[in-house]
Amino acid sequence: MHNSFIALPAKNGTFQRVAVEKGAVLDTLYGTPDFYMTGKTRNKTLDKLGLVIIAGGLVMPVGHGFLRFLSRNIRKRREDRHE
Repeated sequence: MHNSFIALPAKNGTFQRVAVEKGAVLDTLYGTPDFYMTGKTRNKTLDKLGLVIIAGGLVMPVGHGFLRFLSRNIRKRREDRHE
Protein backbone atom coordinates (compact mmCIF):
# COMPACT_ATOMS: atom_id res chain seq x y z
CA MET A 1 0.00 0.00 0.00
CA HIS A 2 1.37 3.38 -1.00
CA ASN A 3 0.66 6.69 0.63
CA SER A 4 -2.53 8.04 -0.88
CA PHE A 5 -3.64 11.59 -1.42
CA ILE A 6 -6.89 13.20 -2.40
CA ALA A 7 -6.97 16.48 -4.31
CA LEU A 8 -9.52 19.02 -3.15
CA PRO A 9 -10.27 22.05 -5.31
CA ALA A 10 -9.52 25.43 -3.74
CA LYS A 11 -11.42 28.65 -4.42
CA ASN A 12 -8.50 30.12 -6.38
CA GLY A 13 -8.66 27.31 -8.97
CA THR A 14 -5.78 25.22 -7.64
CA PHE A 15 -5.92 21.91 -5.84
CA GLN A 16 -4.83 21.08 -2.32
CA ARG A 17 -3.40 17.60 -1.75
CA VAL A 18 -4.39 15.97 1.51
CA ALA A 19 -2.72 12.78 2.73
CA VAL A 20 -5.06 10.01 3.82
CA GLU A 21 -4.53 6.90 5.87
CA LYS A 22 -2.82 4.06 4.00
CA GLY A 23 -5.36 2.03 2.08
CA ALA A 24 -8.26 4.35 2.85
CA VAL A 25 -8.79 5.44 -0.76
CA LEU A 26 -8.79 1.89 -2.06
CA ASP A 27 -11.17 0.80 0.69
CA THR A 28 -13.56 3.49 -0.53
CA LEU A 29 -13.22 2.36 -4.14
CA TYR A 30 -13.81 -1.28 -3.29
CA GLY A 31 -16.75 -0.36 -1.09
CA THR A 32 -18.47 1.67 -3.82
CA PRO A 33 -20.97 -0.49 -5.72
CA ASP A 34 -20.75 -0.53 -9.52
CA PHE A 35 -17.41 1.30 -9.57
CA TYR A 36 -14.63 0.07 -11.83
CA MET A 37 -11.16 1.60 -12.08
CA THR A 38 -9.38 0.31 -15.19
CA GLY A 39 -6.36 -1.77 -14.30
CA LYS A 40 -6.76 -1.44 -10.54
CA THR A 41 -9.37 -4.09 -9.84
CA ARG A 42 -7.91 -6.38 -12.52
CA ASN A 43 -11.10 -7.51 -14.20
CA LYS A 44 -9.59 -8.81 -17.44
CA THR A 45 -12.94 -8.91 -19.25
CA LEU A 46 -13.65 -5.23 -18.59
CA ASP A 47 -10.06 -4.27 -19.42
CA LYS A 48 -10.35 -6.04 -22.79
CA LEU A 49 -13.76 -4.51 -23.46
CA GLY A 50 -12.35 -1.05 -22.78
CA LEU A 51 -9.45 -1.73 -25.12
CA VAL A 52 -11.85 -2.86 -27.85
CA ILE A 53 -13.92 0.31 -27.42
CA ILE A 54 -10.85 2.54 -27.65
CA ALA A 55 -9.45 0.63 -30.65
CA GLY A 56 -12.84 0.74 -32.36
CA GLY A 57 -12.96 4.49 -31.92
CA LEU A 58 -9.54 4.85 -33.54
CA VAL A 59 -10.22 2.59 -36.53
CA MET A 60 -12.26 5.10 -38.53
CA PRO A 61 -10.07 8.22 -38.24
CA VAL A 62 -6.79 6.33 -38.57
CA GLY A 63 -8.12 4.18 -41.42
CA HIS A 64 -9.54 7.22 -43.20
CA GLY A 65 -6.25 9.10 -42.90
CA PHE A 66 -4.28 6.09 -44.10
CA LEU A 67 -6.50 5.64 -47.16
CA ARG A 68 -6.23 9.36 -47.96
CA PHE A 69 -2.46 9.05 -47.68
CA LEU A 70 -2.43 6.09 -50.08
CA SER A 71 -4.71 7.84 -52.58
CA ARG A 72 -3.00 11.25 -52.51
CA ASN A 73 -1.43 10.79 -55.98
CA ILE A 74 -4.76 9.81 -57.55
CA ARG A 75 -6.49 12.85 -56.04
CA LYS A 76 -3.64 15.12 -57.19
CA ARG A 77 -3.98 13.87 -60.80
CA ARG A 78 -7.75 14.45 -60.72
CA GLU A 79 -7.25 18.01 -59.48
CA ASP A 80 -4.72 18.68 -62.23
CA ARG A 81 -7.18 17.48 -64.93
CA HIS A 82 -9.99 19.70 -63.65
CA GLU A 83 -7.98 22.92 -63.70
